[in-house]
Amino acid sequence: MSATTEAKIAEGKAEILFPDGKVFYNNVQQFNRDMSVSAITTWKDIYASLPKKSTSSSSASSTTTKPIRILEALSATGLRSIRYAKEIPGPIHIIANDFDSVAVEQIKNNVKHNNVEDLITPSCGDANLVMYQATSTKTKFDVVDLDPYGSASPFIDAAVQCVAEGGLLCVTCTDMAVLAGGQYDAAWGKYGTMPIPNAPYCHEMALRTLLNCISASAGRYKRHIVPLACCSIDFYVRVFVQVFTSPLETKKSSSQVGMVYHCPGCKSFYTQPLGKSTESKKGNPKITINSGPPVNEKCENCDSRFHIGGPMWLGPLHNKEFVSKWLEHIKNSNTDKYGTHARMLGMVTVISEVGNEYKIIYFLQRVQLFLKELDVPLFYDISTLCSVIHVVVPPFIKISSALYSQKIPFSISHTSPYSVKIDGPPTLIWDILRSWAKLNPPNKDRIAKDAKAAAVLSKAVQVEADFQEIKESEPQSRKIKLVRFQENPEKDWGPKARATGGGRKRVGDKAEGESKKEKLDDKEDE
Repeated sequence: MSATTEAKIAEGKAEILFPDGKVFYNNVQQFNRDMSVSAITTWKDIYASLPKKSTSSSSASSTTTKPIRILEALSATGLRSIRYAKEIPGPIHIIANDFDSVAVEQIKNNVKHNNVEDLITPSCGDANLVMYQATSTKTKFDVVDLDPYGSASPFIDAAVQCVAEGGLLCVTCTDMAVLAGGQYDAAWGKYGTMPIPNAPYCHEMALRTLLNCISASAGRYKRHIVPLACCSIDFYVRVFVQVFTSPLETKKSSSQVGMVYHCPGCKSFYTQPLGKSTESKKGNPKITINSGPPVNEKCENCDSRFHIGGPMWLGPLHNKEFVSKWLEHIKNSNTDKYGTHARMLGMVTVISEVGNEYKIIYFLQRVQLFLKELDVPLFYDISTLCSVIHVVVPPFIKISSALYSQKIPFSISHTSPYSVKIDGPPTLIWDILRSWAKLNPPNKDRIAKDAKAAAVLSKAVQVEADFQEIKESEPQSRKIKLVRFQENPEKDWGPKARATGGGRKRVGDKAEGESKKEKLDDKEDE
């Protein structure tokens, strides 16, 4: 294709030549790439401080000058790899791989066009094969980046094996209908989890479903994961996790994986870890099976039978030390470095729940909230709970003040604007809403026709809530009217159509003559 038919697209410090319709590109994902550049840059400093296994032929100086090896397994145009090469401080070397020969030719052209031939090696091959061939200690990658169309599940097993000790695994999934519970049968096949359909916390559940899949795959090879930051953004989820090797920590991870018991009537939920990590009398680590379930046969609030979901990751979604350093990096950057910097700084919040002190921090719009999220799984959506008992939704400061006055630790989830995470049983939040219903009674006719609502409201309030407004309880982001959650970035935004290159089909693409059933199944990824 001649140069006159190629469009130029600039993003960050990269400029790519883009033949329309030949290679996948989604400009809305610039935020994903900005976030990834900044996250890898932050991780790189932490990684350099990790103790490395020394050999007789290595020295301290050679270790410090060894380039960071990055694999972008599904590279398409090579834009992400080129940005990594030009924006992440060196030394660095990147393998930009794609299974489509047309895409690889574009990668070569773009690498040459950006003068980074010495930093990027284009590769044409099956992503899994490339990763499986790099599982020995000497050939592992320091960073593995998976950003496929749809689900990353076909690549997880290879990825957890080829990432170096303490290395960074970056994973994007866009099949949110599957991860968020809309297609729970497909979620079981792809991720080994049965999610709860129509759950208010569905986007956080998507993150925990993906983390469980990564953790389970890593555990087969005596490896375990440490999530650094996990984000639900726009139409996808993006997770950054470190991978380590430790048989003991692999066993301990059973205490960070478990089930959720969800009441479809009143939306209460309870979580149950599968394992229990304790210490013996001599102080040695001890992993035992847990006891349960944590619920009766029927919900204590509305007498409904529970739905059971899982297994899913119940451990922390974010590493506070990493996120703090990540924030500092972003605060010290500008629009010249990150095109979406205004969005990254757009939500300047958030809450520090420890001791109920609140602190303004600059961070990514939509994900900045997770610095001070409570390390408890899932959350309650206040508007959903109010709809259960047919009461008007209270201003958030009323809820935060009631929690604050009772000294109940709480936070907001970055995945939902009217969410509340609490470290305690559902009765804590339901007592507050029953107290609110006393002050703002629902329509009696509606309650008479709704047995579930009547059952919830019939329960006695154990602790009356005080709704006198306490300014200190309100998140700073609300006080200064920051935009904290996603706004439509452009008209008709969202996932684009699957790439249709002229070379070999990628993993997950269907060959010509596929059956009607295969075509329908393939829609799960859209």
